[in-house]
Amino acid sequence: MTEQRQRKVRSRKSIQKGGAITVEHARQRIYEKKVKEQLLEEAREKRERTRMVNVERKMQLRAGIDARKAERTRKKDLHEFHKSNPDTEPPIGLHTEIIDPDVTQKKREEEEEADQLLAIEESGRWFENQRLESNQTIDATEGRWEVEALLAKSKVGNVIWYLVKWAGFRDEDNTWQKRDDISSDLINDFEAIRVQLLKKREQKGKIEYFAKWKGRPAGENSWEKEATISREGILEFEAK
Repeated sequence: MTEQRQRKVRSRKSIQKGGAITVEHARQRIYEKKVKEQLLEEAREKRERTRMVNVERKMQLRAGIDARKAERTRKKDLHEFHKSNPDTEPPIGLHTEIIDPDVTQKKREEEEEADQLLAIEESGRWFENQRLESNQTIDATEGRWEVEALLAKSKVGNVIWYLVKWAGFRDEDNTWQKRDDISSDLINDFEAIRVQLLKKREQKGKIEYFAKWKGRPAGENSWEKEATISREGILEFEAK
């Protein structure tokens, strides 16, 4: 009996184990097996993508460390050259600053975030020159709305922004507002329940985050499923 034939026989035996089954039942089992295999394949692909992202990040961190080390060496060599040859122009290599790719990446991300905030402002979904008060309810015809909640926090340059959820409006109508335009009560409430994500892991194909709850002891830190964490919080964690 050929190996292929033997595999078919073993497969048939495993399907018929426990007694005869209907064709429909057999098809259902085959379908469930295919679905399970597909889910496993998707989980493997997701793990591989995560691994590649982590590898890329580690390479970037390594490049940053090497660049900072090389820059310190360059500055030291330039200083020594000036001491030994005060009247001589140093080589161009000592004049050229070695750029830290980590700093370049963070600067690029800050610029992209600033562009996003500017795009929101130019789209007309920006509420200027009005202080947002706690539990505020004002007629929308006057150009002011009720604040339902603060959802996220961001910093662009030296300016802190909060993502505002407006009562009665859709999520796509959320807007970023400067800290100075928001009452301290709203900010304190937001910070009081703020969750800080410390670590990330993958368990059985699902992403989890290790959360530190503001105002609570470290013993209450806990692993939380990705679905229970706000999208803004995850984006903030991944951007670190």
